[in-house]
Formats: sequence, structure tokens, C-alpha cells
Amino acid sequence: MRDILETTVMMVGNEFDFMDLYDLMTLEETHYIDSFGTDQKIDALLVVVPTEHQGALETIMLDSISEDPYDAKIVAKAKSFVKDMRSIASRYIKNDRAELKAHLGVTWAVQYPEKVFRLINEQIISVRWENSEVLHKCFEQLISI
Repeated sequence: MRDILETTVMMVGNEFDFMDLYDLMTLEETHYIDSFGTDQKIDALLVVVPTEHQGALETIMLDSISEDPYDAKIVAKAKSFVKDMRSIASRYIKNDRAELKAHLGVTWAVQYPEKVFRLINEQIISVRWENSEVLHKCFEQLISI
């Protein structure tokens, strides 16, 4: 484990290709003696997320999804949609970080609409529908019955 960390620190100190770190991503077994004097085994795995740009985790996920040509088209259209929506939905998409999260969210909403509905259901519950003028107008005929 120490060898992996020393190698990583050495690589980070110099310019390197991110792909070089994948060689270090292996499960390593190490041992330590706990406070009771018992030898404990730990399996450790170094996982590196590139941080050369904002939203590294979201970017990795979108890049991974885009490896499939069919899904790559969905990712591209979702990106375009979110970019267009940013000026309209500035209350929600305030910065590049939020835009990237929305891009991933829209991608997932298209790929798994029934799963995204659970989140939408939570949002539906959180809105104060009883104060909606639109709903009052819509259902005002029902009220008179």
C-alpha cells in the first residue's frame, strides 16, 4: 500500500498521463496491529477520479455512458437541451456545476424515466399545490359541484 501511495505522490509531483494511474488501481492487502494486539487485515483499493475539470465525477459518468453509441446521442442531446434551458431556468441552473449535474440528470431521466419519477414524486409532495392559481382555475368547476 505504501508503495502505491509513494508512486502516486511521485507521479502527481510530475506531469503524467491520468491513464498511468489505472496501473496502480489494484486491491492491496495490508495488515496492522489493533489496540488489543490483534493482527487485522485490510484490503485497500486506490480509486482516482480525475480533477482536471469541474464536476469530475459527473463528467466520468457521462463519458462512460457515452461509450455506447446509442447512449452517446442521448448524452449529446441532453447537453444541448440543458445549455438551452440554462438561461430560462437560471433559478435552478445558476452555474457550470449545476449545468453539469442537470446534464447528467436529464440523461438519466431519458434512460430511466420510471426511476426518476421517484425523485419527481418527492418534488410533487413538496410543492404547495393548494396555493396554485392555475390548479384553482383548472378545478374550479369541480368545486361548484
